[in-house]
Amino acid sequence: MTLSSLNHRNFIRYFLNEEIYLVDSMDPADADAPATKDIILVVVPASLSEEDESFLFKVFASVNIAPDELAVSTENYVFSNHSMAFFFGTELLEFNPGNYQPEVFDDCTVIKAHSLEEIAGDDNKKRALWQVLKSSFD
Repeated sequence: MTLSSLNHRNFIRYFLNEEIYLVDSMDPADADAPATKDIILVVVPASLSEEDESFLFKVFASVNIAPDELAVSTENYVFSNHSMAFFFGTELLEFNPGNYQPEVFDDCTVIKAHSLEEIAGDDNKKRALWQVLKSSFD
């Protein structure tokens, strides 16, 4: 039997042994997986050391944000897929807000800050980060 001799309906049975059911289209918002908008983007210039990662998670834990609610990246990718993005020690490509000054860009609140290592070693920078976190997650 050749492929050309099979009609469309009979052809599929050679690939699938299970029953096939038609399902109404589903709205992605109804899915169980968390939406990307619910995940906070964190952009850092390089892979995090254990100390920086621990500090990052402690910082966000102080405002009840768990590590699984963070998407840590070393790349400036499309942050408009998120409702909030933090840039630690890295420059933004599209625009450049002041440090610790929330700016809305493409429906995403963007916050630029010093590097995690700088913040961990400077009480004034820790206070500035705490103030923006407190106001953002109140």
